[in-house]
This record gives sequence, C-alpha cells and structure tokens, in this order.
Amino acid sequence: MRDDREVIRHDLGVDRPGIRIYPIADLHIGSRDVDEQRWHRWRQKLLADPNAYIVIAGDMMNNAIKSSVSDCYGETMRPSEQKKWLVSQLRDIRDRILCGVPGNHEARSQREVDDDPLYDVFAKLDLEDVYRPVSAFLWIKVGYNAQEGPSTRLGYRLQVTHGTGRGALTGGAVNRTERALRYCEGLDVYISAHCHKALATRPAVMTFDVAGGRGRCRILDRDILNVVASPWQSYAGYAMAKQLSPSSMAVNHIWLDGREKHASATI
Repeated sequence: MRDDREVIRHDLGVDRPGIRIYPIADLHIGSRDVDEQRWHRWRQKLLADPNAYIVIAGDMMNNAIKSSVSDCYGETMRPSEQKKWLVSQLRDIRDRILCGVPGNHEARSQREVDDDPLYDVFAKLDLEDVYRPVSAFLWIKVGYNAQEGPSTRLGYRLQVTHGTGRGALTGGAVNRTERALRYCEGLDVYISAHCHKALATRPAVMTFDVAGGRGRCRILDRDILNVVASPWQSYAGYAMAKQLSPSSMAVNHIWLDGREKHASATI
C-alpha cells in the first residue's frame, strides 16, 4: 500500500470549464438503513456528467463483525458480499475515482485480521496507486487562467480523510474539521466524513508571503474550503437509537473552476 505522503497527481485537461467532485463516504452498504435507490439515481447522474469525478472517504461498507458495535446478524449482505457489490457498482466509473481512503468500519477488519476490505475493492479495480491507508493528498490540474492563456495551468491542492470523533451536533463537527485542516499548510480543499453531516465551511488562514525572494514581505489571507461528505442512510436504526439528529440526504459536491482559481461547494 502506498504511503500517505505520496501525493496523487491528476491532470484532467486544459479544455475543461472545471470539474465537479463528489465526496463519497458513509455508504455503509450491508446496513438495513442504506438508501440504495438514492445511490442508483446518483450513479446515473454521475455517468451523464463528463466533468464529474469522485473521491472515496471510507465507510463504504458497513462491515459488521462479531467484535464491532454494528449488529452482524442484522446485515443485508455478508462482508464478502459487500465487497463484491461495491466492485460491481464502481467498475464502470473507475476512471472517475481520484482517490480512496478507508473509514473506521473498514478498520475493524484491519485490527482483527490485517485486511482492509476497501483496499481489496481498489485492488480488484486496479486502482491501488490512488489508495492511501489514512489520508490522501491530491494535486489536481484542470483548465487554465483565462486571462493569461493556456500556459498558465490551474492547480488545486486537496486532502481527503475519513475523520474521527462523534460530533453529535453540527457545531462540534465544524470545530473538529476546521482544527484538522490547519495541520497541512497550503491546502485549497479539505474533505472528510464520519460525522454523517453534509456541510461546507470556508475558514481563512493568514499566510506569511515573501514574494519571489525579492524581499517584499506581506501577510495574505487565504481561504480553505472545508467539506464533509453526505451520508447515505435514512434516519433509523443506530442514529435513532443513539438520539442523534437526522442528516441531510443531499449529495454534496465541490466545483473546481477551470478558468480562475476558485473552489466552491454545493449542498
């Protein structure tokens, strides 16, 4: 498996107006609460959009085993069947997958038997080179600066991770993710999941800029787009039993503009 710090590079072409990235996580296939119809509708939408891509941020499988919190007797598929289902669903969109990382549900098998089932899926799809064990760092080129011409390509720096912690309320989830995104200087977009709350914020950081080494020092403000992926479960089962709040069922996405350096998110 590749090292987390090995940057994943994608050049998605000069002649694009931009790309739409769907952060896909917390599908939990195998759980009785998964909205599979919503998943299938979204897949058709993705296939119809030539500028749409995905990053996979873990917990794609519910992966209930005997030592886990999840009820292994209430699953709709065994863990091995969950892997096969996921391969079948991703095979025809494999060229749209920019990266993948595991979540805490996949980590159950890592702890018990040294096996990451989501890595197995990526290996079956021949995508091991874009899979990372904890966090993926991406350098994505798309389009060019419209005012300066095709020689001035636009590049975006992203980090994708599953995340951790409960964050029962939206404010807690925002606080936790905004703390984490400051650990890597220079990011344009930080993507996480886990808390089952579709959200996007745009915190800013101050950057000490020494322009070109010419002795001109200044402090710049720079935004970072912070996005948490949508979950795919209806409000039932574990969430209801633990008195967690219902989550938005919108599938959020990120737009990386191909004519000027700008990233935005839609929920």
